[in-house]
Amino acid sequence: MKKLILALLLLSLPVLCAAQNKGNGVPKYDPATEATFTGTFTEIQDFNCPITGTLGSHLALKQADGTTIEVHLAPVKFMKQYEIALTPGPIKIVGSKVTFEDAPAVLARQVFQGDNMYALRDEKGKPYW
Repeated sequence: MKKLILALLLLSLPVLCAAQNKGNGVPKYDPATEATFTGTFTEIQDFNCPITGTLGSHLALKQADGTTIEVHLAPVKFMKQYEIALTPGPIKIVGSKVTFEDAPAVLARQVFQGDNMYALRDEKGKPYW
């Protein structure tokens, strides 16, 4: 009987862990939802980000249709280390569209501004930081 109970516990452990991770509300990069977003922004805001778990850089991208979407760029430390200095104005983002806190958001993979391209993640969405 003890072996049966132990076997059932061991078999249910992966299911319990998956349910726990699924319910944490933090979205993951999904290449299937990758799209290109264009628009303008006025400033970058740095705040503690539950997605990266660090002090992160974010911008509000105002799109041509008038909607605004939050873009999660990368940790501030990464942005400074690689001297990624975006200036307010037109910008293009390639990233995964997700829902975070009941609102649309983008996890950025590449950022294009002027003649510059900044890679923040690889093609599968794995962060470079």
